Amino acid sequence: MRAEPYMVAGRNRPDTAVMQETDSVIAKGGAEGLMCAAILDRGWGVAVKIRDGGSRATGPALIRVLTAAGVLGEAGLSRLSEWVRPPVLGGGEPVGEVASAFDLLWS
Repeated sequence: MRAEPYMVAGRNRPDTAVMQETDSVIAKGGAEGLMCAAILDRGWGVAVKIRDGGSRATGPALIRVLTAAGVLGEAGLSRLSEWVRPPVLGGGEPVGEVASAFDLLWS
């Protein structure tokens, strides 16, 4: 997965983009709004599940978790900008955006 991130999910996918951005994460999207990732150098696993089953919020949610964990910095966020706040289209034009809004509690 690390050697060929593109082969995991293909182009224009947040899991592929995250793995291309950082060597310390493997990620894979699944059915019904699921995205799982492993932060390899910490031995952490992350599962993001979007309640309504839609997949367009999985990228912003995973990226928010990775940012909160200190895996992604400002430069990485900039390069992943299309996945941080993807547009919502209406009639082919942007009418809004998907944004991740939650805080993590670390114990």
